[in-house]
Amino acid sequence: MNLDSSHESKHSVPPSNGAACGACVTVKSDLKKLEQEFNELRNLVLSKVNMQIGITTPKENKLQKENSDLREELNKLRDQLDTERVVLAKANEKIRNLENERDSLITALKLINDDLDGVPWVPGLFLASGSAGGAIET
Repeated sequence: MNLDSSHESKHSVPPSNGAACGACVTVKSDLKKLEQEFNELRNLVLSKVNMQIGITTPKENKLQKENSDLREELNKLRDQLDTERVVLAKANEKIRNLENERDSLITALKLINDDLDGVPWVPGLFLASGSAGGAIET
């Protein structure tokens, strides 16, 4: 904002109360804003230039190292997860095999029970080869 010469003549004698005129306050405020904007733009340009030429700040270095460490830990955890999945799959297969064996044993017991239907139970005797004629005394 340009001040004309008539405004400058008004300030040949400073105001008695030490207060600045409204135009001077506005100019001062505008200059302050321009200075802030200039500093922001300068910092932005410097950061862009630093990024392009590979200059990093200590904080950026720390964050990059932390990021790298976290990626490494993530890869280790993924490997562990894969290993645990294999262990779990093997355990589930064993469970299925045991359940099948249990079902087979239940079926065998039912068949034996069906064979024994109608045969009187005698304490101290067990049947050999599933027939009443082959009873053996114990």
